[in-house]
Amino acid sequence: MALIQALHDSVPDVRVAAAQAVGHLGVSAAMRDGLIAALRHGDAPTRRVAIQALGLLEERAAFYALEAALDDPDAGVRQGAVAALGELADRRALPALAARLVRDTDAGVRSEAAFRLGKLGDASVLSTLHAAERDPDAGVRRWAARAVLELEGAEG
Repeated sequence: MALIQALHDSVPDVRVAAAQAVGHLGVSAAMRDGLIAALRHGDAPTRRVAIQALGLLEERAAFYALEAALDDPDAGVRQGAVAALGELADRRALPALAARLVRDTDAGVRSEAAFRLGKLGDASVLSTLHAAERDPDAGVRRWAARAVLELEGAEG
């Protein structure tokens, strides 16, 4: 639990190190709940390291908390939530990831969503990915095109 408390440390490097340690060591249910609670913390850097730890853990019990984090005001948290949901490889996340690709204001979040949809998706997300090939951001367009190739190659 000391690692969970370190997620709130005033020193950013301590928070990051604690998140990485938790992610690599695994957690008890109480620690997982502490990470999920940290996603509601007022401080964006704390939410970012909590989402990073949950992504490293691939903690299925955190699915709904990760999905809720897709609406976080901080783009880094949203991008981390997209990545963490992708790591879970839970197809229930497909609609939420597709929605982030279409409507998120941050190009990094949209790029992450395109990448994750390419890894996790199926034919149901191809139209969304094709639309993203016309995104204003070149990086998003590149990841969407790559995802389309991956999915069409997997289905063909």
